[in-house]
Amino acid sequence: MTTQGITIIRRPQIINVKSAFPIFPNFVNFSIKALNNGQTQFTLPSYPILSGLFSLNYNGAQQDELNGDFTVNGNIVTINSDTVLEGDKIAGFYQEMSSAINPANLSYRTFFYTAIQGQTVFNIGFIPQNLLFIAINGIVQPTSAYTISGQNITLTGGLNAGDNFFGLAIQ
Repeated sequence: MTTQGITIIRRPQIINVKSAFPIFPNFVNFSIKALNNGQTQFTLPSYPILSGLFSLNYNGAQQDELNGDFTVNGNIVTINSDTVLEGDKIAGFYQEMSSAINPANLSYRTFFYTAIQGQTVFNIGFIPQNLLFIAINGIVQPTSAYTISGQNITLTGGLNAGDNFFGLAIQ
């Protein structure tokens, strides 16, 4: 039996991420300069498929989406900084969405929460049609680590205060 998806190798485990649409591993490198002072939005050359496979540097410094350094919506990257100057550079790479997928027909949402001590249930505010991945403190979790019921994702174990809970789902 063949399943669609990608395999993420994170030592010491291998996690298969299933999806409802075909994913072909095609990585795109980008390098964009700010055209004017205060510019915070930058257009990527194509559409990224997974935020977890997105790497961004701002003037050579690695940025972290989980820390709120930037956001990605469609093919637009927004840098969360009020000090962008003309000539500043963002660069990085991401896994590109297959050309067989029409991004206008794909509604995916990310969600991010900072846990309180012992928290196991997260209401993500929508009912996911297909959950692509969940990460805790940047580590993608296997599907055995959580259950989904309506808008709630319940983890098998409680988190520590301040842990970052991040995910990507098709709505």
